[in-house]
Amino acid sequence: MIKQLTVFLVIASIAIMFGGTASAALSVNVTVDHNGQPVKVAHPGNHDVLNVVAKTNNESIQNPQTLIKTTPGKGLKYDTSKALMSVNGGKAISNSDPKYGGFFIWSEQDESWFWAISQITGAVGPNTTLKLIVPVTVNSTGKISTDAIFEGSIMDDGPMPAENAYTFTSTASNGGNNNANSNTDDNTIPMKDTGAPLALGALGLVSLIGGTLYSRRR
Repeated sequence: MIKQLTVFLVIASIAIMFGGTASAALSVNVTVDHNGQPVKVAHPGNHDVLNVVAKTNNESIQNPQTLIKTTPGKGLKYDTSKALMSVNGGKAISNSDPKYGGFFIWSEQDESWFWAISQITGAVGPNTTLKLIVPVTVNSTGKISTDAIFEGSIMDDGPMPAENAYTFTSTASNGGNNNANSNTDDNTIPMKDTGAPLALGALGLVSLIGGTLYSRRR
């Protein structure tokens, strides 16, 4: 009986570790880049690019939108007139376009930047990739963090929102960006770290060892 329970715990742990977070309907990734590489250390006055990639993995969303908030509030200066968005790698649309522009604005209500994706796309089907790039200027020192939440509108009864954050350090030293080499791809959507699968995996291993020792003693 103990052996059967041990095997069950191990199998369940492995299933959670490798499949527990892969079924999310939505995902989002945000970075601040310089020359195509994520910024690790920057300085006030540096010109960089905010890069946001949102995906509908396996579900439709009726009114897609993304809230973007930088902490501290004046950590980055956004050049919204040069913001660009694209859908599935298609032609980029400018936020200054007289017909389609205005999709990236400041929201007083949310106290954050608002990417009104549905203004351009309407409802979005499964397996759609949405990209936003915004030129930014580093405007303070210390830790600067930008958080992105990809979701439907408050009226939607759709998938759970996806959230991701990126943090870099700004120092008062003179000079250009000091970006460490990184294997992060702008199009990669990494899964969030979570302690639960690892904890359950450890529990399964402990159960396996305990079952083995019990069997030997018998």
